[in-house]
Amino acid sequence: MDAERIRISGDAPWKKIQQNTFTRWANEHLKTVDSSIENLETDFSDGLRLILLVEVLSHERIPRYNKNPTFRTQKLENVSIALEFLEAEGIKIVNIDSSHIVDCHLKLILGLVWTLILHYSISLPSWDGEETQQETGLTPKQRLLNWIQLKLPDMPIKNFTHDWTTGKPVGALVDACAPGLCPDWELWDTEDSVRNAAEAMTLADDWLDVRQLIRPEELVDPNVDEQSVMTYLSQYPNAKLKEGAPLREKTDPNSVISLPAVVSPPSLEGLRAYGPGLEPTGTIIGTTVKFTVETVAVGNGDVEVDVEAPSGEIERAYAYFNNDMNLTYTISYMPKEVGTHKVVVRFSGYEIPNSPYYVEVEHPIEDAIVDNYDEYLDLPITNNSTHIDALVEGMSFTFLGYVNKKCESFSINFCLDDDNQNTALHVNPRFHRKYIVRNTKTNGVWGPEEVASPIKFPLERGHRFKIQVLVTRENYLISINNQAFAQYNHRLAYESVRVLRIDGDVEINQIYRTFLNGFPNQFPNFGPSVGDFTELPLNENVAAIGELNEGYNFIFCGRILDDANNFSINFMYDDEEHDIALHISTRLQERSVVRNTKIDGDWGHEDDTSELPFLFRPGAPFTIQVLVTAAYYLISVNGLHFAQYKHRLTFASVRFLKVKGDVENVQIYSSAVYGYPVPILPARKTRDIPVAIAPTMARLTLAEDAEETSDAEAVEVEEEVAEIVEVAAPATKKEDHKGWFRI
Repeated sequence: MDAERIRISGDAPWKKIQQNTFTRWANEHLKTVDSSIENLETDFSDGLRLILLVEVLSHERIPRYNKNPTFRTQKLENVSIALEFLEAEGIKIVNIDSSHIVDCHLKLILGLVWTLILHYSISLPSWDGEETQQETGLTPKQRLLNWIQLKLPDMPIKNFTHDWTTGKPVGALVDACAPGLCPDWELWDTEDSVRNAAEAMTLADDWLDVRQLIRPEELVDPNVDEQSVMTYLSQYPNAKLKEGAPLREKTDPNSVISLPAVVSPPSLEGLRAYGPGLEPTGTIIGTTVKFTVETVAVGNGDVEVDVEAPSGEIERAYAYFNNDMNLTYTISYMPKEVGTHKVVVRFSGYEIPNSPYYVEVEHPIEDAIVDNYDEYLDLPITNNSTHIDALVEGMSFTFLGYVNKKCESFSINFCLDDDNQNTALHVNPRFHRKYIVRNTKTNGVWGPEEVASPIKFPLERGHRFKIQVLVTRENYLISINNQAFAQYNHRLAYESVRVLRIDGDVEINQIYRTFLNGFPNQFPNFGPSVGDFTELPLNENVAAIGELNEGYNFIFCGRILDDANNFSINFMYDDEEHDIALHISTRLQERSVVRNTKIDGDWGHEDDTSELPFLFRPGAPFTIQVLVTAAYYLISVNGLHFAQYKHRLTFASVRFLKVKGDVENVQIYSSAVYGYPVPILPARKTRDIPVAIAPTMARLTLAEDAEETSDAEAVEVEEEVAEIVEVAAPATKKEDHKGWFRI
């Protein structure tokens, strides 16, 4: 009874196998139109990829549907269109309506996909040498089983579960479809079932184009469900042998009984995997981690990686062949859950030595340090300084204060300790010179000063100020009064900072610490994992957007062609390219990335400055992020902040995004990033002021002092608030909109 209860429960192993198998089946069809799904439960919810899958399967076009669904009604309509099309095709849809798909009911989605598999992969195709199902009256299951029994007359195959657990039947089937491809299956040891299945399925994948929709260890699992096995086996009836297949005679047909199991996988001795992505500790949730697989010792073959999250979900991993002398692959993945991840690495279908690896994924710092990721932490200030337990990537500090009327200079310092000998970041406004110095002190010695600024001196004596410092992997990003001001590359390790100190003629009121997850965005090299991002529909690599506001964020992903010369990303007013607010041109021959603007058909001066090395190469994937702020576009490349580009045309009129040039597999994702530069004060100190977003500078500490403040004083304070809010009111969405990164 207990075993049966487990078998039918939501956590039963066969259900996970089925979900993975159906996902792979869908992706085999979607890849023909350069699309894919990652999560079967959620990726059909807007109807777009469901319609695309139905079009691929039916070889027909569905003419009218909403290509950019935003509202629930639009998503329901798209799914209804797909279901109605299937019913018109004669496919009976039982107990499934559009709301089940939009609301992500996995059980019913699995049922819908199984209906598609039965019709398009088993019932509909014509199989050589066999009467059609309509003529024989067989069910799809009976039809497939009969075909297999005809191919394997000497094997007692009566089902799609227990009869496949030794791995030998799939070897026999491969050899029956292509005699000589797997001739020694009879010699296999029935106790070595996973190895048997792996060898047969690898041969079928390589030479018959029978894809491994189910893994070898899943096929021989006694708890496997028959639908997954049928989905995989349904590929064999129309499998065709490729030219050059390694056909051979049986090893020794007269000594089958006396021979031990002689079939062995290829030797993987010398193959090794290494890198941060396989280390037991040190991996942070939401960041891209990589590792290397070196295959020179074993020759050519395919590397596959599965990353299993604590929930059982298989997270996407990307394998990129480097084509170097050691035949290395770079593997990247981005964990989305905290906890132990199981990383399985295979070469030519076989697990490599030391696989699986177990990787512990953690929050950026210990929970004891982070009270709440969704709120601001008001740091205690003693003698104009505060101590912190750690400084990590993604941490943001906002300094709020008042510049004295006779102030000549002040500084904000990120120090390694209290002795003032090592300062990782020194931000020093000098009012008599009207510039802001950035510098680093190492062992008591200052380095070269940086004073360049793309904006006017933003501070005034006798006024409030807000300075924000965001820590990224390569540099500090600094904003002043909600304007992106400068980037400063790390000269000392930021991880060692423990003291924040403010010196000079200022009154420091508060220091707030929070976390920003959104810029630069850490994505796998082959494209993002879609969570809070929305994939924009493309027409010839052009995406139409309804509006562009501050805080809007776009991720451009794709692959650079092997013989590429250049490609560009363009933020356009219209599809005629007459006005282009932002033009990012990557020139591979010149090894430069140029930014420019076209106004009334004329290009302006090019900006190609960068403190990063050139990060692109032919044949490699790319990820470029553009975040819109009030004064600039902030640009990151492959998860590293790259440049900021000042607006020359108003961004509010941009209506099209276009990727041009020598790239393929282009995807564009949109979201919104709220947090840099950010109007900021914690929501717990609020007053009802009608502004669009929260938390905001308008929410000052008025409520606590209201009883002690006269009307005249209150008016004066309100005027100061208005002055601050004037710079701090981007066009926004609702605070809890799913697409926004809350910090």
